[in-house]
Amino acid sequence: MSKRRQGLNVVAIFLASLTLSGCSEDTEEMSATTEEARTETTAATAQEDYYLKATPEVQSGEWLIVPLTSNIPGDIEVMVSVGLVGQAPDDLAVGTSQRVPLRGGRGEAVLQLSEVPQGDYEVGATFYPRWGFRDGEKIVDIREPIASETQVLAITGSGESAEAYLDREEGQMWVMNNVFPGTPWKPETFRTRFGEWEEFPATKRNPAIIKNYYFSNLEMTIVVNDLKGEVATWMMGREGL
Repeated sequence: MSKRRQGLNVVAIFLASLTLSGCSEDTEEMSATTEEARTETTAATAQEDYYLKATPEVQSGEWLIVPLTSNIPGDIEVMVSVGLVGQAPDDLAVGTSQRVPLRGGRGEAVLQLSEVPQGDYEVGATFYPRWGFRDGEKIVDIREPIASETQVLAITGSGESAEAYLDREEGQMWVMNNVFPGTPWKPETFRTRFGEWEEFPATKRNPAIIKNYYFSNLEMTIVVNDLKGEVATWMMGREGL
């Protein structure tokens, strides 16, 4: 039984006892008592009364420890997010995240930062009622996400600049979405977009026909059929045919 229902039952029993005993109380006083009980039960379960706190700390330069506390009842799960400061909603996301269980109102996230580019990051946690109740007991009054305050931390991570990381990720995405076997090989287009390449010899195909072009800015190899003047395939890293 919910606290709200228990509180209203107490009020109902109180009023019934007055009627059965033949007692009469001042109507204004009874109204005040009822209103006070209603206010108490509502305040105990209102959305704004629940909280989530996160206190992140970088340790040894490559680990992020985030102790978490909350008064949301039951076993729950929250999302801890680490996001680059200044990103727009439609930007390619830079950072990391982790779903973390809380038991008895406490939990801790441990995130590795070795692959996160250098920069300033917002760190926080959010409870989503749609999936956050691990034990299945849903609190009716929690209908909206509950977020902790965010903190901005300077993270060294991989040491690579966030700008270089974004350029590479966006470039790789462009290749994946636009370059396929049979795509005409246009050297100037690739040179303009991704800079100069390094050619290394083909070992699995005829090197007089197949050319491997490695783009360090992309960390990708474009494999070209020089005879046909078209792309044969692409590969991640410095690896070709």
